[in-house]
Amino acid sequence: MPDMASFTSLTQIAFKDVLQCRKLWWFSIPVGLFLASGSYFATKAEEIVSGKDSTNVVTWLLTGTDETFLFHILLSFGLLLLQAPFRGMSVLLLQSVHLNRSQEKTHSLKREDFLRVGKTALVFESGLWVVVIVIGLILFFPSLLAWNFNREAFNFILQLAFLLFIGLALYLYFLKELSLMYGLLGRLTYRSALDLGLRLFRRHSFLTLLFFSYTVMLMILFSVVFQIFSHLLTLPFSVEYRELLTSFFSIPFLGLYFLFDQSIRLAYFRNIASPPKTPVVKVLLEKKVEPITGMNNV
Repeated sequence: MPDMASFTSLTQIAFKDVLQCRKLWWFSIPVGLFLASGSYFATKAEEIVSGKDSTNVVTWLLTGTDETFLFHILLSFGLLLLQAPFRGMSVLLLQSVHLNRSQEKTHSLKREDFLRVGKTALVFESGLWVVVIVIGLILFFPSLLAWNFNREAFNFILQLAFLLFIGLALYLYFLKELSLMYGLLGRLTYRSALDLGLRLFRRHSFLTLLFFSYTVMLMILFSVVFQIFSHLLTLPFSVEYRELLTSFFSIPFLGLYFLFDQSIRLAYFRNIASPPKTPVVKVLLEKKVEPITGMNNV
């Protein structure tokens, strides 16, 4: 098992890699635009749902939603998937910076490498969403039966299905994150990357849970700092322009934080997937000498 660096050390390494990889900074604008737009449409969809009580929401979902809600949800998912290729290229550039710093020779990248990682990231991200949606539909089906035949058991079945869904979705998310790193950094098939990611998660499941909890805390801290900063920037303007200006200011900030988030995830993966740093003692066995005849003694 490799010696695990502290999360603080991984954060410092992530900052250092992002600062040194200036080519990566160009990704912050398109990625920030995709994230800000996706968040905007997701918020609009949430506002439609929040305007209904729990009973009406269930009936509304069973009888069919309106086109506006579906438009906002599909557009939000589409924008979310558009940032996947940029994620793959970001990880590749960050790894290149790390290799150039730790090795004597320069690690060059080709156009084929960027196309490969972009495709790999898109396949993993879209594959996760497809599997999660299928699992959600399967778990929701007993709730649908309870709604039609036994309303008293509906709440219990729905809550149980929700807990199972959250647990399975988190497990698949952690597995996807580790497998994606294998797929991006090595020329592996999707099946081989999934197998290696599963083995790595089994060895470091609790540590991986702690690490991603740490990344959530960093994201919350960033959100609070950004809200304060954007409020100070938009304070001189009138109220009707503040929301528009906040969305405009959020684009580069979201993009830069996205790059940092990829950098710290890559640093964590390098740490748990690397070979042990402690010296390995090799035991030399005495070679058995055969007799001159070349035959062993029985």
